[in-house]
Amino acid sequence: MTQQNQTQTPTLRGRFTTCEITRRIDLTEDLWKIWLKPAQRFDFKPGQYCTIGAEGIERPYSIASSPDEPEIELFIELVPPPDGNLTPVLFDLSVGTELTLRPRAKGIFVFKPEFKNHVMVGTVTGIVPYVSMLRKLLNDPEWNADGPIKREDYNFYVLEGASYLDEFGYDDELEELANAHGNIEFFSSVSRPTESRNDGWKGAT
Repeated sequence: MTQQNQTQTPTLRGRFTTCEITRRIDLTEDLWKIWLKPAQRFDFKPGQYCTIGAEGIERPYSIASSPDEPEIELFIELVPPPDGNLTPVLFDLSVGTELTLRPRAKGIFVFKPEFKNHVMVGTVTGIVPYVSMLRKLLNDPEWNADGPIKREDYNFYVLEGASYLDEFGYDDELEELANAHGNIEFFSSVSRPTESRNDGWKGAT
């Protein structure tokens, strides 16, 4: 794939399309959310990932948004070089920048309707696939996944962990879902409760 300047429109070669960064929220100095508007229709199942690229570098990222939402929502953690290649590039990009996007979502980590009890465990960005699943299932009562699904037939136990409370990207949303639906239990915990960055934390550790 040809190297691209981050301000240029990526070159399409059949296997690629583009997407535009439409919104960005920074949670910490190394965690942020971005919303992407695909140039063409982009279908995916809750729990799958998309592959985006900039400056000739591609990486997969789990999708937080529901398939019903008009944009792709990602929750990204900055990984500095030499371990991280794409996230330092993405971190410097602003709203309006175009990225390459593989036209097909991938991943087999999707909702399994044959199981009635689901334990969802994740830390920081690892919670993302579950957010997509819960948004879809709880907001779309007619959702079918390989057969009819009644959301009240399922129980969800969501456990989210982080070192610091400001690393929780979806705790408010998950708490609201748990309060609104009797079949969801949500628990969050921090691993460094005595550090000043966690002042005010009253939850589990």
